[in-house]
Parts: sequence; structure tokens; C-alpha cells
Amino acid sequence: MIVLAVHTSSPTLGLAVARDGTLIGETVVLSRHEHLEHTVPAIRELLSALGIHIRAVDGFGVSLGPGSFSGVRVGLAAVKGMALALGRPAAGLCSLELAAYDALQPGETGLVFMDAKRDQVFFASYCRTGDQLVNVEPPTIASLKDVPRTIALAQHQVVVWADKTAPPPDPIADAPYRIPTRPPALICALLAHNRLARGLHDNLHALKPIYVRRPDAEERPTLLRANS
Repeated sequence: MIVLAVHTSSPTLGLAVARDGTLIGETVVLSRHEHLEHTVPAIRELLSALGIHIRAVDGFGVSLGPGSFSGVRVGLAAVKGMALALGRPAAGLCSLELAAYDALQPGETGLVFMDAKRDQVFFASYCRTGDQLVNVEPPTIASLKDVPRTIALAQHQVVVWADKTAPPPDPIADAPYRIPTRPPALICALLAHNRLARGLHDNLHALKPIYVRRPDAEERPTLLRANS
């Protein structure tokens, strides 16, 4: 089974291709959130370099966020378009889930944090059982000032900082923490392969981004009304 994964929920565009659960190719584009103009050309270049026609792809993986609002939409639209046109299945994965899978050992439960800007963090809790993850607490958002209490309440859970390109804020840096070591697109490809190989795939028409917080475009009119 060949799986193409698209990760666009961060400033970096990541793509990965796995065959039967083994990575065979990946690419990273420092697109600085300009994913709309880079995603499709990057997919074509990667598949061409691997000698794989798009019709040979058996399924897709895609990061659903949280993260960049526009980036998530671009990646999801690209995967939906390809999957629907080819009649292939797809698996959507949470960005926090990708970090948990890479940082946790089988049998461990972890509290995964990600920068949400505005002195806030996204976080969720996962338990890794073999090659699978169980979502213990769904993705949510919290103020940095509430992080110490959140960590204290999550006793015996491993603390994970999802972004290996930037240091964690003080409340997380003060605790023993782990960071993922592999590219998120690679983990997306591996997890998507695991799900699709077991016949687990998402309804493409119902698949949607995991925003947790409303997009800025929706929040601004609310603020304007409140201040008028």
C-alpha cells in the first residue's frame, strides 16, 4: 500500500510517501504559510522523483490541525480533491496526535502541548498502545498561566512539546519534557497507513479541520460588534 501524507498546519509544508508502512520519500518546503502555491507542485515533484504516478497512490493522510488556519484548509482541500478524483480513502490526523506518536513509547500516556500564540497553547492527552494511539483528552486551548496546574493534574503523564523548531514557553520548559524527532509528515504517513490498512478511513465529505479556536476571520467581526 502506498500512502501520500500532506502536512500543512505549520509554516513548513511537509510531504511524505510510505509504502507498506516504510518511508520511501519526503520533502519539506519552507513556504512560510504560502502553502496554496506550493502544495500541488511539491506533490508532483515528490511523486515524480519517486517514479510514482498519482494513480498508484492507494490512500492519503492529512494533518487537520490545530495550527495554521489557512494552511490546514489548503492541505485538506488538496487531499480531498485527489482522494475524491481517484476514489481513494483518506485518514485525517490531529497535529497533536502526530507529536504524541513520535514522542511516546508504547504504554506511556502523554500531555502534548503546541503553541497557539496570544500566550495560549493547544493541548491534548494520548495513550500509546503499540502502534496505535488512544485519545484520552480531546484537543483544547488554555492560557499559559494555566499550564502548571494542567501538568500537575495530569499525574504520571509525559509532557511533550510538539514543535521541535522552537523552544517551549517557561511553564513547559520548567517541567521535564520531550520533543518529537521525526518530521510530522512522516508520522502522518505512518499513522495513516496503519489506519487505512485496517480499513479505517474518514468520510471525505465530513472531514474538516480541527481549529479548537475560531479562525481570526470569524473572531474579528465579533470583536467589532462588541466594541461598536
